[in-house]
Amino acid sequence: MNKPAGSFEVQGHGADLMITASGFSVGEAFEQAGLGLTACLTDPSSVSPREERRLSVVGGGMPELLVHWLKGWLDAYNSSGFIGTEFHVDEIDAGHVSGLARGEVVEPGRHHILREVKAVTWHMAECREESGLWIARVIVDV
Repeated sequence: MNKPAGSFEVQGHGADLMITASGFSVGEAFEQAGLGLTACLTDPSSVSPREERRLSVVGGGMPELLVHWLKGWLDAYNSSGFIGTEFHVDEIDAGHVSGLARGEVVEPGRHHILREVKAVTWHMAECREESGLWIARVIVDV
């Protein structure tokens, strides 16, 4: 894969969207995946880091943690309108990830919501190291 570390890409995948994120560490790949989720909802550059929210999830391996991490941020959006623009992973191991997002509550006149994201799916979820770069991939149902 020829992508630089610390990047994400959102591509159409049938009727859904695929987020592919990369980083020099698994934490950095999770951070970029969070930004990819934001890009599925709105332009990340339109979101200001006005407030901070924390998230901690458990799972049985990196792919499951990735899905739970993104589901947690999607739940924050669906329950309170919070959307992140900066993500930081504090701790990560095979069964737990915790971190934070800086962002704000969506303001309809200022943030253009691109689409409804219904769910983060398990289909094709993966997190792996490849040539010193961590790749995190997940499909979101839109």
